[in-house]
Amino acid sequence: MRPTLRLFVAVGEAALLLTAVCFAVALIVGKSFLTPVSSPAGKALIVGLGLVLPIATASWWTFRRLLRYYSRPEARAAAITFGFFTPVPLAMGLVLGQMVGGYTGALFGNRFAFAGAVAGLVLIITLMSFIASAFAIWLVRHSPPVGYPLPPPD
Repeated sequence: MRPTLRLFVAVGEAALLLTAVCFAVALIVGKSFLTPVSSPAGKALIVGLGLVLPIATASWWTFRRLLRYYSRPEARAAAITFGFFTPVPLAMGLVLGQMVGGYTGALFGNRFAFAGAVAGLVLIITLMSFIASAFAIWLVRHSPPVGYPLPPPD
């Protein structure tokens, strides 16, 4: 398998993992921890941890998965890029995934609308994170090593 396809598969799996964990955290937090008597600081802490922990877990998983195929600096750059840029595709996917779900429901019936929305969310996160991670790997490959002096110009 080509390295770019391996990167795409790893980022896609991480996006699926992230989406599933975010849905699970939203269901758990919404039902049990956020009550009307909770303090605003407690609510903010729980929601913040609910956003940060899944992204950190998916980034760590991406790093461990990419170590099989890439060098340590390349895998680290791709995982950091995935973690840093994931909130933007997640927010865009939550909005645009509904459009994909609506078209899926119109084409295949309302039973498939939610599955189409989730698939659209995962696809948007995967594509946007793949582009950012591939660019990060390209930058690591084409930049001089950190800590070494540049060779003198001829």
